[in-house]
Amino acid sequence: MKKVYYLLAMLGSFQFLHSQSNLCVTDISFKYYTLSIFTNDGKIYTWGQNPYGQVGNGTTQTQNTPWLRPTTPKFVNIYPSINHAAAVSDDGKIYTWGRNDRGALGDGTIINKLTPVQVGSSTDWVKAQAGNAHTIALKNNGTLWGWGNNSACELTSTEAAPYPNDFYKQPVQLSPDNDWIDIASGGARTFAIKSNGTLWGRGRNDKFSVGAPLLANGTCVVNLTQIGTTADWKKVSSSVNDFTLAIKTNNTLWGWGDNIDGAVGNGTSQLVQTPVQIGNDTWKDVAAGTSYTIGIKSNGTLWGWGRGCWDTSGTIVVPPNSLSPVQVGTDSNWVKVAAGGCGNYALRADNTVWAWGGVFNNGVYTSYTTPTLIFQCESLSTSENDKELSNLVLYPNPTVDKISWAQNIPIEKVSIYDMSARKVLSENVSGSSVNVSHLTNGTYMIRLEKKDKTFYNSKFIKK
Repeated sequence: MKKVYYLLAMLGSFQFLHSQSNLCVTDISFKYYTLSIFTNDGKIYTWGQNPYGQVGNGTTQTQNTPWLRPTTPKFVNIYPSINHAAAVSDDGKIYTWGRNDRGALGDGTIINKLTPVQVGSSTDWVKAQAGNAHTIALKNNGTLWGWGNNSACELTSTEAAPYPNDFYKQPVQLSPDNDWIDIASGGARTFAIKSNGTLWGRGRNDKFSVGAPLLANGTCVVNLTQIGTTADWKKVSSSVNDFTLAIKTNNTLWGWGDNIDGAVGNGTSQLVQTPVQIGNDTWKDVAAGTSYTIGIKSNGTLWGWGRGCWDTSGTIVVPPNSLSPVQVGTDSNWVKVAAGGCGNYALRADNTVWAWGGVFNNGVYTSYTTPTLIFQCESLSTSENDKELSNLVLYPNPTVDKISWAQNIPIEKVSIYDMSARKVLSENVSGSSVNVSHLTNGTYMIRLEKKDKTFYNSKFIKK
């Protein structure tokens, strides 16, 4: 006997089979509308809204179910934004895809790309960040680069050309310094942290979201300007709107910018011009959404504040409405959080992924008011003849009357077992579905047998 481990995706109602032990999610990447999950066997699955090709799968159709990315190039991380995405590969290259009318892809054109394209020929990139219409990146020599929109001086203090051509189609160096160690981008803003711990920012600042005094044209910080006077910054998360959160090396949380919805979290709705500390607790992660913020304290508890989003029925799906942090649930094993347009994802220490807010489920907008499990590590014992299928899709799942699978998989026989391993159905099939309407509601294991006697195993829920 051998173990066949699979990843169960409850939210999207589909499953992935893998023949490796201890297959689990190791990381998540999400911002606004596109989610990627990384598994410990080196695979990446991506899905979300896709009007400009920001999923990168060659289409502009909404990707409602996780799409298994090609293994080449091998991305070590993906940095999505509202309309485009960037990624760094294991050989130090940068790739971009999605909307490009303002040069955000950096490939020398203004043509949208539906699949990843390499930016230049350099192989010394270590990190990227995608703003609304610009991209910034770090090289391994500590230099800071960027491309795309510059109408708010998010890249340089001089326009690339008069409007509407005030953008860069290829990478330009943003500073002569070579001691930058981290970067962040949100909306039309750029942030960077130096090796000495100082934080610097530039770009749109009409509501003080850069955290620096208004300079030059009154709405933009036109040069990289130090934020505050301390040298102890560790992480920055800046919203697509006009507020920013950051964590210092002592793990205290700070915020600034537009606060009319309470997204800064300092207990008021007043504009915050320079960084203010949020409470007295310490934090391990923070993510700025559209009008709210989600964070994880050092004790592993999950918190939220600001103005929640509403679904079409008027139900608040991203709680709470609060001017200061309010705990979400009671669990204390959260390790990473990501916030989007009106949806959030979080990774727990047990390698499970949870979601709440507004999400697409089989093409239908679904609202979750509390964190809901969508991925977990599970195992299934099968025979030695079992063969891996990396992206078997069962649908609909959960189901009321039948289970279907891809028509290009020539299945000859279907066997279904309840969770006590009792066989409840066994029949030969010639099509691409099986009737399960007579089964009692519950969770079942299903085995699909091909004519060559290889097997495919998965799980489904009968409602």
